[in-house]
Amino acid sequence: FESLTLRFPLYNTPLKIIGLLVGILLWGALYLLTVRSSADRGNRPFILAGVLLALVAYFLSPVLKPMRDIFGPTILVPAVWMLLLPFRPLPEYYWTSPFLLLLGLYSILSGRTILGILSLLLSPVPLIVGTGLHRKVASLLRRETEAKVEEAESPTPSRTERTEEVPASSETLTAVESSGGRERPAVESPVEVEDIGPPVVATPTLPTKEERPKEKEPEPPQRGEDSAPTDEEVERTKRAILSKLAEFGIRGEIVKVSRGPVLTLYEFVPAPGVKVSSVVSREDDLHVSLGKPVRIVAPLPNGHIGIEVPNDRRKVFTFKDAEPYLKLGGPVDVPIGVDVSGKPYVFNLHKAPHVLIGGATGSGKSVLLTTLILGLIKKNTPETLRLVLIDPKMVELSAFEGLPHLLLPVAKMVPQAVSALRLVVNMMTERYALMSSIGTKDIESYNGKAKRLKLEPMPYVVVVVDELADLMMLSPKETVESIQRLAQLARAVGIHMVVATQRPSVDVVKPVIKANFPTRIALKVASRFDSRTILDRDGAERLLGKGDMLVLTPDRPDPVRVHGYYTSPKDVRQALISWITYRLSREWRTPYVLTERFVRQASEDGVLSALFRSDEPAHEQRMGRLKELFSKIFNRDEEEAGRVLKETLEGYYPYSYEEEEGGGEVNLRKLDPLILKAAEVFVQEGYASTSLLQRRLEIGYPRAAKIVDQLERLGFLSKAEGKSRPRKVMMSVDELRRIIKP
Repeated sequence: FESLTLRFPLYNTPLKIIGLLVGILLWGALYLLTVRSSADRGNRPFILAGVLLALVAYFLSPVLKPMRDIFGPTILVPAVWMLLLPFRPLPEYYWTSPFLLLLGLYSILSGRTILGILSLLLSPVPLIVGTGLHRKVASLLRRETEAKVEEAESPTPSRTERTEEVPASSETLTAVESSGGRERPAVESPVEVEDIGPPVVATPTLPTKEERPKEKEPEPPQRGEDSAPTDEEVERTKRAILSKLAEFGIRGEIVKVSRGPVLTLYEFVPAPGVKVSSVVSREDDLHVSLGKPVRIVAPLPNGHIGIEVPNDRRKVFTFKDAEPYLKLGGPVDVPIGVDVSGKPYVFNLHKAPHVLIGGATGSGKSVLLTTLILGLIKKNTPETLRLVLIDPKMVELSAFEGLPHLLLPVAKMVPQAVSALRLVVNMMTERYALMSSIGTKDIESYNGKAKRLKLEPMPYVVVVVDELADLMMLSPKETVESIQRLAQLARAVGIHMVVATQRPSVDVVKPVIKANFPTRIALKVASRFDSRTILDRDGAERLLGKGDMLVLTPDRPDPVRVHGYYTSPKDVRQALISWITYRLSREWRTPYVLTERFVRQASEDGVLSALFRSDEPAHEQRMGRLKELFSKIFNRDEEEAGRVLKETLEGYYPYSYEEEEGGGEVNLRKLDPLILKAAEVFVQEGYASTSLLQRRLEIGYPRAAKIVDQLERLGFLSKAEGKSRPRKVMMSVDELRRIIKP
């Protein structure tokens, strides 16, 4: 045993066998410890025990030298993996892949070529099994095989997205022939299959990719396996259209049929001498004849007259269909739906630059706003995008309470909404002064130059108002002034507005507001007068509702018909929990999995919003429940839990609301600790600006802007006199100190 302990001789086979068996048992113990520590990440006793066990196995135990001869230093890979568990949530079995990879390289370099090759070949297996890649590949191959078999068995092509070209010859039905009662036998017309990419309309023989939400949620419209009409339905509709037009002496032919997921477009070419206006005026007659709300678009870009007829089975697109397109475009390019042919429609908020949305109750305004916000937060971090949400209805945008992207808590009261708009106006003024100081004209050039000057880049700011009519009724003057100023000037500094209303009348959508919102979206409205208020034309009254919309952008003369994505509350809740967990885990320095457990439990108990704002009913009782959850999940006493939660509540948002006699001013709950140092800087320089404070104190823009706002309210600084003129210092530091500490 003395020679064994000192020199580790391995000359007898039984000792080598014993060493290998002990090594296998040790490896099993390491795996179990890894699983246990992964199930409760941050459990340091299990992690330290596993690491200590690996070190003992590798350095101290003489009987395990046979295992070290075979595995070499790769045996330490599980120990290193366990040390990484508290910092990043990784599956416990993933460490076998780097272990096998390193073992293969070690074996090849040590002369054991066969063992090395086998290890290299087996190394990707845990990753493939863990991610389910083998099942996805098998499912894809199976679907391709079924599609080929179906194509071979069926004489008709798949109706994923078809565009039929009907020649203007004997195959074309004219109004005269159909009115005379003669019907020609059906002639197969050439079919062009257009690849639109995901989302793909499923064929009748294959199952759909979408699944209904498992939780009880607002039920979306019914979807069919194949929403496109059949050949028989298309022929019947064509005959009905031509017959009805012929009754009014309108002759012509349908030369093209484009089948979409929600509606089918019939392109009509009138005979010589037929006025286009006479066809457009027959929308109501076609509606009565077909029993569906028909919309006529005249003229189309190719000169034809488009007749849009809804399908009997409507295809529903969910937000999951939009996720592949979130990576396209810039930071404010968001897919909001699909066009009539099923292609995704990406909305460019930077080119908009402000959006006015109108529609009747239940037409899909709130779902559209939710889709827009969800797309923005999935493309941007809080460092690149900030949101200001105004929700007078208190139930729609309030679902995003606690989102780290918010500058303020969600404004639910009219005074809060006015204060939020005023805050954004002040921020716009500060941004113009900052850009003027370094010689830039817009946010893109400023962010490019800020990196060289070591300044903090400006994030985009998107202001979303869910109901403008309520603000215009209770506070019209302040609302119009703030919205008008932001709409006129805010584009260059990266501030964009999205305003929605269910009452698009002239007393709500005033001309001064309408003139500064070049991009307008109209969902289904009650009358053509409301459609003209939003779009300056008819058409929105004939939409189908439930997300069907007309989008008018500055770069197009005519609106585009878009079918919006359906965003469920489950999608919003999942994104919100992920972002809140990310924010709190970094702020509290706690494991991600434990923090997510805390956030989910608090959300289920209905007390999560108490962590972000204190102006809700029963705040103290809800904070008490949060303390219990925090103490239980993170193993802390209630005193420490209360201190952590209080600090989080006070500093979660960059700005917050504070009720005053004047009503509605946006202030911090307490003065910034650097306010006296900032005052000294301004006294030394003789003027005040946010950019000066950023450079001298090396702080970010939001904090510098808060300090300037506080000094202005204390009377230390003058009010802003212009977007490029600095503020004046009105008192000394000693006078300010006496005001702060009387």
